Amino acid sequence: MRPPDGSPWWEALIGEMVKASTRLTQVAPDAFPLSVPRLGADDESIAAAVERLGHPLDGQHEALLRLANGWELAFLSGSVLGTPELGQGALWEDANASLDMFYAEGDTAGWPPRAGLVPIHASPYDSDVVAVWLGGPVTEGGHPVLYFAGEVIDRWPNVYEWWLRMLVLQERSLAHVLELTGQGLG
Repeated sequence: MRPPDGSPWWEALIGEMVKASTRLTQVAPDAFPLSVPRLGADDESIAAAVERLGHPLDGQHEALLRLANGWELAFLSGSVLGTPELGQGALWEDANASLDMFYAEGDTAGWPPRAGLVPIHASPYDSDVVAVWLGGPVTEGGHPVLYFAGEVIDRWPNVYEWWLRMLVLQERSLAHVLELTGQGLG
């Protein structure tokens, strides 16, 4: 799913995530409440987030934000942080406190420097954090993405690859819920 210039086709990817999330809500509304992405960020919102952070956004992350400026409870019991949350607010503070704790208590060998991590997905219910490593190598216009849950659980080369993996996760969650409820994959 890429346009001719090779960049991620965020419109299609966001649409697929909305469909997957809606289907989960239909089969298990108590476990997967309905949520939708916020409208995309404008130049002013992007500029304000960049000013608060003190550095530019990852290119792929910015492109995603311009179409979906955050998404409460999108997946993994967490929210995709939008420009209103980047650099401020309770979710931002909780995500950074979790990262600080992981770095203080964990074996950080092989982890990127803490200072280069920008949370992009966090949970209000647990300490899991997904962050972009802005100092990491650029692959297809995006920096590495890491999933922390006490330790580094998973890594992706960029925001696009992370998003694709979250789509797979949503589809697997749906298959699991359908199996548990005896509804099948019809």
